[in-house]
Amino acid sequence: VRGERGSKVVLDYDESLTPSNTPLGYIGVYLKRHGEPRPVQHDEYTLSGRAGGERWHPRFTYHGFRYVRVTKVGRCEIKEIKAQFVHSDFKRAGRIKTSDPVFQALIDATERSYLSNFTGIPTDCPHREKNGWTGDAHLACETGLWNFEAKDGYVHFLRMMLDAQLPNGAVPCILPCCPGFGYGWGSGPAWDALLFVLPRQVYRFTGDDSLAREAYEAQKRYLKFIDGKRDAEGLVEYGLGDWCYDAATTQPTPVRLTDSAWVYHFNRELAFWARRFGEEATARCADIRANAVRESFNRAFWRGDGEYADGQWTALAAPLYFKGLCVSQQEETVARRLVEKVRSRSHRASFGILGAKWVPRVLADYGFADDAWRLFVQGEKPGWAAWLTTGDGTLMEHWDMTASHNHIMFGDLSAWAYEYVAGIVPLEPGFRRVAIRPHYPPGVDSFSASHVTDFGEIKVSWKRVDGKPDLTGSVPHGIERVE
Repeated sequence: VRGERGSKVVLDYDESLTPSNTPLGYIGVYLKRHGEPRPVQHDEYTLSGRAGGERWHPRFTYHGFRYVRVTKVGRCEIKEIKAQFVHSDFKRAGRIKTSDPVFQALIDATERSYLSNFTGIPTDCPHREKNGWTGDAHLACETGLWNFEAKDGYVHFLRMMLDAQLPNGAVPCILPCCPGFGYGWGSGPAWDALLFVLPRQVYRFTGDDSLAREAYEAQKRYLKFIDGKRDAEGLVEYGLGDWCYDAATTQPTPVRLTDSAWVYHFNRELAFWARRFGEEATARCADIRANAVRESFNRAFWRGDGEYADGQWTALAAPLYFKGLCVSQQEETVARRLVEKVRSRSHRASFGILGAKWVPRVLADYGFADDAWRLFVQGEKPGWAAWLTTGDGTLMEHWDMTASHNHIMFGDLSAWAYEYVAGIVPLEPGFRRVAIRPHYPPGVDSFSASHVTDFGEIKVSWKRVDGKPDLTGSVPHGIERVE
């Protein structure tokens, strides 16, 4: 900018426009509704009048936006404005390419949402809050680790949770801990799961169990804390559940169901690490607690004939996603009931952020990968592909396209594609052994994926030749490929 001393340049940022095409849209309205009638993401630069012009950029903040309104006050001339994409500097670890334009657009939107929500810490959105919500972070961590060398970012984030854990074992739902949320409203097993999910996924992708060793005692403390939340039937209902379901079309899944499924899983995880770290007595106690939760879970929610709770998709997916939780020998029946429900809605989404991860994976695990694919690419609301019609190029917070247009919590679809379409399945931590088990969705002509491991790059590519899929793939020396 060049101009007289005392002149100003004022910038206001937002991701959407008001009807009058000004950028103080949703974000400004949100904060006004919450008692803060002030400009949001607002910069003012006062000119010094330096001959030859002057440059400025924000130094102690960053902005999430698609639009910026620039206002000049006084006599000045703007010579150039440049926007810079700011995010943690992760190296690429993987890439997906497909002939399907809808799914490719969703992959690109997912990666854009992931990076713009990882600036120092993983966040929920880059504009309204910039908060390190633990639920968003663990739901998207597999997508992050498939696509980027993000391990150090997650180590840093989990250490923040370890630092923030209270003596009674409670952990906050936002890191760094945020007044107004903290250990209260947003905490609960579905968000606190970060304490268990991150160590396991870092170990799975890298073979490094040091983060699990750091978290091990904190996991024990947390389980003592959450045991104190169990009700007379041995189940837990504490905090948030299948968040951001479409209330107009979807019946909510009981928080008591999803919380208790997580607590079952936490005890299974502690038993795994206890055995690895040579504490068999701790492992046996964790197994006993897990089995007790399993019995209470099925006593409370199993309805017979493949149904859990009131038949919500997330309710059916939970006992299949968490292996061993379902009523014995009923897994196939539950999976068939789930796919029936999915097909009855023409694959329009009927879940929140927990089901968005669990349902596609469960469908693929039980032989219904085509139905999972259709969940992603069908274009009607509620659904992922409907979000593409806005042109925002990022994933959203709500199926109805209200609120934030840049959230990552629905972003497991990229990780799903690596594992179920490319079919790269790590069988041992750090990819020491892998299976290549691709799936070929109808109407898709080609699909390729690559992922860099400590041994080198795994590559999988397939295309249809005369209507039949032709698969090529390679694994580096040091990795055993299992058919």
